[in-house]
Amino acid sequence: MLRGFASFFVMIHHVKNAFFASYASLDRSDQSSFIVSTFYFITGFGQIPVLLFFVLSGFFISRSIFKMFKENKWSWVKYLIDRIIRLEVVLIPALLLTTIWDSLSHLIANSHHPVIMNSGNAGIQTFLGNLLFLQTIFFTCFGSNYPLWSLSNEFWYYIIFPLLLLLIYKKSAVPRIVILSLSMVILFTLYFKNISIIKYFLIWLLGVVPIFMPAPRNSKLFLFLSKRYKWISLIMVGIVFILFRKNFLDSFFGELIASSIFSLVIYLTINCSKNFSNHDGYKQPGFSEIFSKKIASFSYTLYLVHAPIINFLINISILYGFGLKWKPSTEHIVYHLIISIIVIVYAMAVAGFTELKTNEVRVFVSSIIQKRIK
Repeated sequence: MLRGFASFFVMIHHVKNAFFASYASLDRSDQSSFIVSTFYFITGFGQIPVLLFFVLSGFFISRSIFKMFKENKWSWVKYLIDRIIRLEVVLIPALLLTTIWDSLSHLIANSHHPVIMNSGNAGIQTFLGNLLFLQTIFFTCFGSNYPLWSLSNEFWYYIIFPLLLLLIYKKSAVPRIVILSLSMVILFTLYFKNISIIKYFLIWLLGVVPIFMPAPRNSKLFLFLSKRYKWISLIMVGIVFILFRKNFLDSFFGELIASSIFSLVIYLTINCSKNFSNHDGYKQPGFSEIFSKKIASFSYTLYLVHAPIINFLINISILYGFGLKWKPSTEHIVYHLIISIIVIVYAMAVAGFTELKTNEVRVFVSSIIQKRIK
């Protein structure tokens, strides 16, 4: 649920930023309106979901790595196939779709002279650089798809974390020297090219913490948390929103506090949810579980494909006289809702051919590579 809603909040935040005037530029009468303030507050969580993405990624990826190590099944080949297929099965179509939407935007611009928004370098070198997760390091994000910056972070965390673990697990000197040398090359490159990737690695690592935190041993405490962990988690997420409202997240320390709260939510879920802990056996999933899995199933696609189509819709808006930087009237808020629905439906359609086919592509590629190795 958290992963699905995180992607949704990123998208509606970008729709608001693209089409609406900033809150600071509004008249005092608009700022004092409850509806307007609520709208800008709900659509203002662009920063929080990204922190949540990093923490969730740290949890899921590190858990799978630890499992492979524990079962003595660690393989760089299998690991990289799993990770790269997971990323590329959506990234490649997303880059191609970015080319199409940006080309249409430029076509409208050349014919009717509307304003082009968020249109960056769309050359073949930048395309390949983004394909290899080198954006924000050696290349800019491709075209209008500026959210791709975080994908570079993700990929290099996937590489750095197992390298650091192997330094601990490997006993012989030669492999450790090779691993250490490779790790230092990557870390020094990131340090000089984009130090924020290293900085946010600390937030990613907060997702690892719940794996090692012991479950509550006191039976009364465990029973209390098991019955109320969802409400407790909602309260903690609410605290993050309050911190955001008070501008506490403007500092990296504030981001660490918010990310630590997300880490605690994960801890409560994996230890107190019956579906995770199996203390009372498997529980038949209800509506919330089914709904959560549904919105999570296309969350990655939504994150990767929403910016270019929003950019295109900006040009359409200008072309047909709707203008830009709207005031938050009831009519314009309804427009925001309609645009958001269009983007969600579009992402779901793309996910049907990409994200939902991840396992099939993974099996296909794995079989080919295994045959080549044999």
